[in-house]
Amino acid sequence: MVRPKLSLKPSAFLLAVVITPLLIAAVVIACFQFINNQLITPFEQTQQQRLTDAYGSGQMQLFDHNIVLLQRGLERRAKSASNHNEQVELKNAIVAGIIPATEARLLTVEEGGLTLDSHNILRNNIEADVVNKSISQHQLIHDTYRLNERDTLLLSAPIDNSEQQVSAILLASYDLTELAKLSLSTNNKASYALSFKGKLIASSGVIVPGLYHAQLPSKKVPGISLSAQLSSSALANSQLDHSNLSLLSYLAAACIAAICLLGYLITNFSATKRSTRPSSTIDSTKQASTIKQTTPPSNSNKLTTTTAPSSEDTRNQGTGQLIEEALPKNILDEVDEVDEVDEVDEDDILLLPDRSIFRAYDIRGIASSQLDQTTVVQVGKAIGSACLDKQQQHIAVGCDGRLSSPAIKQALIEGLLSTGINVLDIGDVATPLLYFTTHFSEFTSGVMITGSHNPKEYNGLKIVIEQKSLHGEQIQALYQCIEKNHFAEGEGILSAACIDADYIDSIITDIAIAQPLKIVIDCGNGIAGKAAPRLFEELSCEVIPLYCEVDGNFPNHHPDPSVADNMADLITAVQEHEADLGIAFDGDGDRLGVVDSNGEIIPADRLLMLFAQDVVSRNPGADVVFDVKCTRQLNALITSYGGRPVMWKSGHSLIKDKMRSTGALLGGEFTGHFFFKERWFGFDDGLYSAARLIEILSTGGQDLSELLDKLPNTISTPEIIIKVEESIKFAIIEQLIDTGDFSDGKIVSIDGLRVEFPDGWGLVRASNTSGALTFRFEGDSHDVIDRIQNMFQQQLLTIKNKIAVNF
Repeated sequence: MVRPKLSLKPSAFLLAVVITPLLIAAVVIACFQFINNQLITPFEQTQQQRLTDAYGSGQMQLFDHNIVLLQRGLERRAKSASNHNEQVELKNAIVAGIIPATEARLLTVEEGGLTLDSHNILRNNIEADVVNKSISQHQLIHDTYRLNERDTLLLSAPIDNSEQQVSAILLASYDLTELAKLSLSTNNKASYALSFKGKLIASSGVIVPGLYHAQLPSKKVPGISLSAQLSSSALANSQLDHSNLSLLSYLAAACIAAICLLGYLITNFSATKRSTRPSSTIDSTKQASTIKQTTPPSNSNKLTTTTAPSSEDTRNQGTGQLIEEALPKNILDEVDEVDEVDEVDEDDILLLPDRSIFRAYDIRGIASSQLDQTTVVQVGKAIGSACLDKQQQHIAVGCDGRLSSPAIKQALIEGLLSTGINVLDIGDVATPLLYFTTHFSEFTSGVMITGSHNPKEYNGLKIVIEQKSLHGEQIQALYQCIEKNHFAEGEGILSAACIDADYIDSIITDIAIAQPLKIVIDCGNGIAGKAAPRLFEELSCEVIPLYCEVDGNFPNHHPDPSVADNMADLITAVQEHEADLGIAFDGDGDRLGVVDSNGEIIPADRLLMLFAQDVVSRNPGADVVFDVKCTRQLNALITSYGGRPVMWKSGHSLIKDKMRSTGALLGGEFTGHFFFKERWFGFDDGLYSAARLIEILSTGGQDLSELLDKLPNTISTPEIIIKVEESIKFAIIEQLIDTGDFSDGKIVSIDGLRVEFPDGWGLVRASNTSGALTFRFEGDSHDVIDRIQNMFQQQLLTIKNKIAVNF
């Protein structure tokens, strides 16, 4: 009789001693973690939010309290100034006070209104409105506005005569930034940031994006808001000690594991005692059956050439020995190698976008073929990765009214979110509103989906990172990111907002219209039609809309005001309605075209002269940047007002870069892009530029043609576009610069070739957006222009890549 020895089965041991205790321990730890995450952590977060709200509320109340004290003090002192000498002393005391005013003015009131001399002191409608309310309501009135890059609190206090009638107004201006700095607390409990209409004016500590922060508006000063966030030390003090909870969970798991091990040992000991009883001999047939059941099945698909062993061999040999003898020694290794080879899946092949869509200033191509979903998702991933590389956690996305824009936006957002960046969808907007969002909110990066002025089958993406428009190598870097398939990964959060009202309110606050104008607005069925009529109506203009319904088919004319044929309907409407002005926008609203009251199209560089006269006259020494296609009259005009003219390369991104590096207050291109840094943000904005033009016309008392007649003028051509092969356009320019003979002309090679003569100039440059050369000429007479054009024609026939042109 054989007495078999009882052995511990490894599988049973693992199950009882290792796996089961681990599972139970995992469940215990998960329960503790659930309690921590669902009960304790939310409680902590609620407490932190309450603390943050409390600190923020207290800080906002302190700011409002200081404003009230300032107002009451001014009002009380104004009532005590009974004669002119006391009023003058009061004015001087306010400027030299503990909280000094930046300016104080005394305005004389007669018969319930300002005298003419006093009215002329007022700078804009906001000041006039505040003063008039102060007179009519017989009380202190305040308002805020932005003047010369300074955010100002305006206080208007009435001064009574002996008959308790308003005889004068004390108008005091305070720098909001300085007031905010005086009101902010400095402690280690919280960080604060005070903003005026979205622009940071003062801060104490650093507000970290993404973490909870209280956002509180001022109850006393419109446009002021405060952000408060707990400091790291205060945040740590508000949290519970989780170390004991973690220790308890691990101790509980260890105890359960020990109990399982003890139970297994007791059970195994009992089984060992029972096994000592005699047992019958194991039947040989049963043993054979057991062997057969435990033998792994052979892989008939892979081993089809192997001869199966006989039944006799099966009975006399162990399973492992059978397999070992049946197979060649190296066959299992070969099978494993075959199994490890990944099959080629078409989905795994990276399909690169068409590189030609990565242009000089944007990404642009035919929507249906070059900007398909796969391409746009890849572009979104590349943009999101580029933002995250610069520590940008948020990005705004907007689109124009083209038929292909919604699908492109959806694909772009999909790609962006996959990198972990948070996306703000601002809807269907003009490009300036996307730019505005990057300055007005925490979303300092953005992507605008727009085909601009291109044919309707095109679309594209204008990209801003850290308030800077990408161009050149930065655009090419996005393609290289896609080519390397090197993207950030994460899960971003999608939110939505409407920025239209904030944008319009900011312009209305800035622009002062002395008298309303009648204007015709032609949006060419582009996206500017969504905001432009409303903006100019709120600026008190009489608006006659023309093609302001957004329609991506552009059924009336193409939205490109730089082409004279597209302005024909606007000219007709201006003349029919006897309007003061006609304004036109391109497809995404960042460019402006203008028609005067006579129906004459005004070249963009002539408009820039008018803008430069306005800006530099208030800011002597200011730089004005313009591109190589603009009139040379700009140099003389800017210099005559004490400014510095800066000629630069064409392209909206390049002009903005140059303005940033020089600190220029104004920029412009011949294509109709205008960039105001004085009182605005420095990006190209057709709508704001039109508002600045209307402000000039409404305060000057003259129409546009009369104002322009006073400026120097010469004869010039429009842009002349000559199609050439994409591959040779830059070579032509280089050869002209190297070998061209332009007599006594001065060569300017900033962008292409511009040759200056005493009586005129000529330009040829390679287009950055298409296979073409762009020419423009200016001279004191038509004969001068003919002479310069002939010179260019002759030199183009002498170079290696010679071309014949006919101007």
